[in-house]
Amino acid sequence: MKKIWLPPGEWQDWRNTSNVIVGPKILTMENLQLSDSFVFVNKSTIIPTQQDVVMMSSKNQTTMTMNVTETGEKKYPLIDPVVWIMFPSNSNSEMKELSGELFEDDGVTMDYRKNENSGIHTIIRATSTSTKIICHVNSMIGSGLSMETRKTLPSHRRHWFKMVDIVEKDNNNNIQYVECDGKQLDEQKIGKSDRVEKMMMGNDEGYWIDEQEPNSLFINCGYKAVQSFSNNNEKMNFEVVVKFMS
Repeated sequence: MKKIWLPPGEWQDWRNTSNVIVGPKILTMENLQLSDSFVFVNKSTIIPTQQDVVMMSSKNQTTMTMNVTETGEKKYPLIDPVVWIMFPSNSNSEMKELSGELFEDDGVTMDYRKNENSGIHTIIRATSTSTKIICHVNSMIGSGLSMETRKTLPSHRRHWFKMVDIVEKDNNNNIQYVECDGKQLDEQKIGKSDRVEKMMMGNDEGYWIDEQEPNSLFINCGYKAVQSFSNNNEKMNFEVVVKFMS
């Protein structure tokens, strides 16, 4: 038997998204197996994730394949695509605020310990009501990055969104429209296997409801610029809007 204490707030079971627990509360877990583990996410949190990364080892070091281009040149290891997982709620009229952040250093040096601006810092904030979800994504290139390192930054990268449990059961038409930077996206009818292929295709913008997760909304905003060759502290900003049927 194991007891888990959850602080005040709404907590989503990461592995069973239909299970939401309101804290403070002590959970008692019984009949556990060695393989059992529990992950609870505060519903006001937006979590950045990425696709699987293949590691390559040598005698001297271990590096991620995503750090090297097809021509063998080193590049800054930005997550691409970055997938923002969020748990908004459109079940009542009260506004809910969500936020998350992602810091990406060069993956090699210890510069992030010397200078808090030695990396790419992305902040995402969202508001959710019964009629609309609005997300603002703001990225900043740290002034502590050397010009040599900045030249290894890619020009663009992809942003995906997974909004859990916002599609009404047996009513996939409660989504009126989805916008990214003011552009309305087309709905795509795809299944789980197609979703993986489209993730790798890149700038195939759109939104869809996955057959395997019918209550979640997936959004592909395509490539967004990583502005890396102008002044210090450049920002990359864009907005995502989901409007529900009244």
